[in-house]
Amino acid sequence: MVIVGGGLQIVGFLVLAGQLARVQRQEFGWPEFMRRSWAWTASRLRRLLRRPVHAQVHSVLPAMTAEAAGRLSVRKGMGPGAADRFSAIEFNLEQIEKEFGQKIDAVNASVEGLRQELTMSRHAIEQRELEREVQRRIELQSSIAWEGWAIALFVVGTSLAVWGSVSTC
Repeated sequence: MVIVGGGLQIVGFLVLAGQLARVQRQEFGWPEFMRRSWAWTASRLRRLLRRPVHAQVHSVLPAMTAEAAGRLSVRKGMGPGAADRFSAIEFNLEQIEKEFGQKIDAVNASVEGLRQELTMSRHAIEQRELEREVQRRIELQSSIAWEGWAIALFVVGTSLAVWGSVSTC
C-alpha cells in the first residue's frame, strides 16, 4: 500500500506541477531564471558546435538607382502680354482655387476611406481579442480539471501511504 500510495502521490504531484507550469507559461511567459538558463545553455552549445568560418571575399559594385517621384500638372493661364494684368491674375487665382478645392475633396475622400478602414480594423481586433479570451477561458477550465484530478490522486496516495504505514506498525 505504501508503494501504491507513493506512486499516486508522485503522479498527482507531476500532473499538478505540469499544469501549473503550462498556465504560468501561457499567461505570464517563462520565468526569467528559466530564460537565462536556456540562453546560457544554448550559447554553450553553439560554442561547442561552432565550426570555423572561412573568410570569403565578395565584390560589391555600387548600385546606381534613380527614382522619380511627384506629379506633373499643366495649367492653362493667360500670358504676361495680356492687356489687363489684373484679369489675368484673377483668372489664374480662380484656376488655383479650383485645383485646391479638387485636392481638398480628394484628401477628404481619402481620410474618410482611412476612417472606415480604421473602424473595420478596430472591430476585427476586438473580435480577435474576444475569441482569444474565450479560448483562454476554455484552456483554463481544462487546466482546473487536470489540477483537480492531480489533487485527488495526491490525497488518495497520501491516504494509502499513511494507512500502509499505520497498518504495518
